[in-house]
Amino acid sequence: MDNQRFEKVKQFVTSAIAAATGPLSEKQQTAVRDNLAKMAASGMSISSGAIQETIRFRAEYSCELLQVRFDAFVEGAELNGLRMDHEVGAAILEDVELARSYLVSNAENSLPGDLLSPQRRLLAPEVLDSLITERLESATGNLMTKFRLQIEREILKSQRAEGGKQPSVTNIYDLQGTTPV
Repeated sequence: MDNQRFEKVKQFVTSAIAAATGPLSEKQQTAVRDNLAKMAASGMSISSGAIQETIRFRAEYSCELLQVRFDAFVEGAELNGLRMDHEVGAAILEDVELARSYLVSNAENSLPGDLLSPQRRLLAPEVLDSLITERLESATGNLMTKFRLQIEREILKSQRAEGGKQPSVTNIYDLQGTTPV
C-alpha cells in the first residue's frame, strides 16, 4: 500500500465527514425534536415509545455517518489513484470499524437529557444503555457486513481492470503433436 496516497485519502475522508456532520446532526436533532413534540402532544413525551424512536434516530444517524466515512474512503482512494487491494481494503474497514466502535460506545451519551434525567427515566440506566448498545450494534453491524462485501467487489473490479491491461498469450497445439495451430 502506498502510505502517502493513503494519508491523502484520510485527509479527503476528514473533509467529507466535516462537510456531512452538520447536516446529518441537524437532521437527527430535528427528527428527535419533532418526534418528542408529537409524543408530548399525545401526552406521552417521556414514554418507552419516545425512547425507542430516539434510539432509532440515533442508529440511523450513526449508520449515515459510517456510510459517509466509507464512501469517502472508496471515493478518496479512487481519486488519489490508490489501487484497491486487500491491504487497502483492510485499512479502510479497520478505520470504519474504529469509528463504529466509538459511536456505539458513546451512544448513551447522545440521547436528549429529557429522556435520561433520573426523575423521568422509565428504564434503569443499565437497561437503557443495553438497549441503546444493542440497537446500534445491530444496525451498524449489518452496515459493516455491507461494507465488507463492497470492498470485496472493489478489489475484484481492481484485479479485473489490472488483468485486462496485461496481454494474454494463448498457445494452441494440435493434440497429435505435429504442428502448432
